[in-house]
Amino acid sequence: MYRFLLRPKWLLFHIVVLASVVGMLFLARWQWDKHVARDAFVATVNDREAAAPLDLAPLLGAGTAAADIEWFRVAATGSY
Repeated sequence: MYRFLLRPKWLLFHIVVLASVVGMLFLARWQWDKHVARDAFVATVNDREAAAPLDLAPLLGAGTAAADIEWFRVAATGSY
């Protein structure tokens, strides 16, 4: 009754469908990982922006990496 499913055209169709399903599963995993990474980034930015402003002078020292002070608010004083 379903013997036509064993013809080469149908077998190729089944292989294409299975490959598409596997590809979509990999893409879903990639998209979920991207979502989790973005949520972590947004949480980091929100936490750093909610913190009290830091003094600018110590942050400009030689031992400070840019990634360590990124997204913090700073306060600077001086004369113009």
